[in-house]
Amino acid sequence: MRVHLPCIDHTFEFYHSMTAVGLEVGTHNPDAFPRHLVGIGAPMLDHALVIGEDIDTAARFFMEVTNFYTTERAQTDLSDNPTTIAYWLSSMQKVHDIALLRGQNGKLHHFAFQTRDWNDILHAADIFAMDDVPIDVGPTRHGITRGETFAGGYTSYRDRPTVIWTADQLAKGIFYHAREIKESFTTVYT
Repeated sequence: MRVHLPCIDHTFEFYHSMTAVGLEVGTHNPDAFPRHLVGIGAPMLDHALVIGEDIDTAARFFMEVTNFYTTERAQTDLSDNPTTIAYWLSSMQKVHDIALLRGQNGKLHHFAFQTRDWNDILHAADIFAMDDVPIDVGPTRHGITRGETFAGGYTSYRDRPTVIWTADQLAKGIFYHAREIKESFTTVYT
């Protein structure tokens, strides 16, 4: 089923069944990994961060219609009526499947492949460097979701309290180690 959300001008596709792909090791007595992987060998897409003007309505759609829940939220402050800057939403136990950032409708900030651990991230960075692929950010850790761009994070669940980030702490939230905003990461999108 394809759904267009005019509030953020993005189209999403939902499905209830699919053909399994990527089972090179099989499903019976499988080996640990396929031997023929090239490149970074990421096993799957992990999440996407999309941009739009009315992320509050989009978040309500994901929560009320598709049963996602908010794991983390960035907002202007801790007042009784803050403006939400971004939502991180999960459908199961991942720290997030989709993130919504307030901004220009119809834009994509990033999508991320899942890797297993920090060593896989360093390996991917090495391959990018060897092939002269520019790296804007990383390897690093986000404070938001505690992910290492991107492996790790924490296991989430529906009754875990939502983590709140305030605008004055976004440098820590985005770049946990450096705690300085890199302009290209926060202003460049497709």
